[in-house]
Amino acid sequence: ERLGASERMAEDIGNLLAAWRYWVAQGDFEELNRLTDGLWLLYDARGWYHETANLMTDLLDVLASTPANPERLVQQILLQTSLARVLMASKGFTPDTEEAYERALELCEAQGEFPQLLPVLRGLSTYFIYRAEFGTSKRIGEQLLGLAERFDDARAKAEGHLLIGVSEGMFARLQVGIDHLEEGIASYDVAARTVERFETGNDAGVVCHLVEGMLLWMKGFPDRARERALEGIALAERLHHPQSRAYAHFH
Repeated sequence: ERLGASERMAEDIGNLLAAWRYWVAQGDFEELNRLTDGLWLLYDARGWYHETANLMTDLLDVLASTPANPERLVQQILLQTSLARVLMASKGFTPDTEEAYERALELCEAQGEFPQLLPVLRGLSTYFIYRAEFGTSKRIGEQLLGLAERFDDARAKAEGHLLIGVSEGMFARLQVGIDHLEEGIASYDVAARTVERFETGNDAGVVCHLVEGMLLWMKGFPDRARERALEGIALAERLHHPQSRAYAHFH
């Protein structure tokens, strides 16, 4: 019932933002935390990425003034990576976007492997794909896939295969890329549909379908490519997710 709930939240957005500004001024991360998930879901459902960037910047500023601990660092990493992805979606690969990704990378390099890093790795891989550093994006995809198998996370498996498939495709190893994307779609199909905290960007299942379609087209199979692309559009429409729909129709 997300659409109805988001309608009711949108009607009351003035009050919610007034409360948000008050707790930012107070530097109270706990109170902001109570508002974050609802606002995040509303912004994602509407595609309001400029507002999302403001929300994340406020949270990062407040976090920076709180005592350091492992939980705070994980939250900083997730927020910083999501901020970078939102900037990519709303502004493109600008110096601000690159700086946000580099800050996320600095925070990650000090950490070991733990489940909370799964969405971070996908975000960082996107950064290296845009820099045309496909060897690095592939290595991050392999790290993500290894973590996904270790923690038995079907959704992360889909994302790991997606990243490896994209990277292999960019190296013109088309069939290897297609095989990984097929694995990604199979993993996505059995994964529970949940919304992760601070999640942003295109849906992994939609991207798997569209990128496989692109590689099939490059390999000389336009009919199969079109079929995969249409499946990706249908999935994006079912999800009611603006950015994923735009991505699917564009491709």
